[in-house]
Amino acid sequence: MSTKLGNGLRIIGVKTLQDLGAWSEKIAPEIVQAQTGVLDRKLAKLALRYFDADCIGFTRTNQDLSPFAAARKEIAEEISTGYRDSSRNQYDVDFSFCVMPSRSLLLALIFTEFREVRELVEGDPNIREYVYWNNTDAKEGISQRAWKQREIAWDRAFALRDLPVLNGIQFTSDRIPLPDKVRTEYFLGVSERAAEYATTLLTSAYFRAFYIDGKSLIGAIYRESQDYIKGPGRNAFEMLKLGIEKALNPDVKFEDLHAVISEDERAARRLPVISDLPPPIPVGRTAQMLAADPAQ
Repeated sequence: MSTKLGNGLRIIGVKTLQDLGAWSEKIAPEIVQAQTGVLDRKLAKLALRYFDADCIGFTRTNQDLSPFAAARKEIAEEISTGYRDSSRNQYDVDFSFCVMPSRSLLLALIFTEFREVRELVEGDPNIREYVYWNNTDAKEGISQRAWKQREIAWDRAFALRDLPVLNGIQFTSDRIPLPDKVRTEYFLGVSERAAEYATTLLTSAYFRAFYIDGKSLIGAIYRESQDYIKGPGRNAFEMLKLGIEKALNPDVKFEDLHAVISEDERAARRLPVISDLPPPIPVGRTAQMLAADPAQ
């Protein structure tokens, strides 16, 4: 049977359940803080994106709400849908840590989607990396003997059941509340934001021009769109980025995220540079296909 435990860890300095409880109580507030930090950054990015959309006349989700309220509502709805459907999403900061005994060793598996939370746990002085897999070569820097010892240790940990939680104790930190404010230190600068929006617009334009339902591979078309932006579409990108950059607010405050604008005002703010862009030029496989059959 193939085994891959890229999230495997070993806990040291913990001998009893009392020790384990003390350790978990020590690290739990730090984990919650890291989870909250992830939501802080995501809420700040989405709220700022919606504010920028209002500045340049873009259509966005929940236009009847302020940028902050719209962003908070969207994230809350995605999180709620994830809990209801038991599905993962980009705002799922839930964390689980399953501890399993293996003779004299105490092994663990960490489950989280976010690097910040994982790095916090892996950096704890009581934690050591203890990954294992048997579908490829051993991890670089680990001897064959040590790798075999890991295999034996994990086999013992899973001796009773295939599910980790049935072989030990699981700690979970979930349902982290959404922040009530946006931390403006997470806001990107005007140039970075303008480049992101220009890339999004040109990528969408490329898809609209050359994606053929059922015939085009989405991944391939996306890669082509990025090649177009770096190559023949570079001038269009720079022109679009410059136009957007001029329209963006370089110093956004939290209070600015609470304004709601009308449809007339949104239309008045719409940038001419967006509609004045030249049509995208096909590249890669799409260019070859069109050259071979211009009728497509």
